[in-house]
Amino acid sequence: MGVSILRSHSITRIVVVGLLVLVGTSAVMSQQSPPRSPSDTVREFYKAMHEKRFREAFAMSIYKPAVEPLKPQELKICDQTLKEWQQ
Repeated sequence: MGVSILRSHSITRIVVVGLLVLVGTSAVMSQQSPPRSPSDTVREFYKAMHEKRFREAFAMSIYKPAVEPLKPQELKICDQTLKEWQQ
């Protein structure tokens, strides 16, 4: 008798935890913005580059992992170099 009660409690816990994970995941997914089309991404990338928002532009591209860890001083050097290239 005691074993069946323990099993029913553990099953109940598993179901409750599963439901909480499911609800939490759906809440996070609903807060994310819809994905942009490739054309929209390219337009936003070049718009950000034109406006000299280089970190934001590269964050939209495959270079995001390379740009994210840059310190402000390192990014400033990159910004200056990119601005020189644009002239």
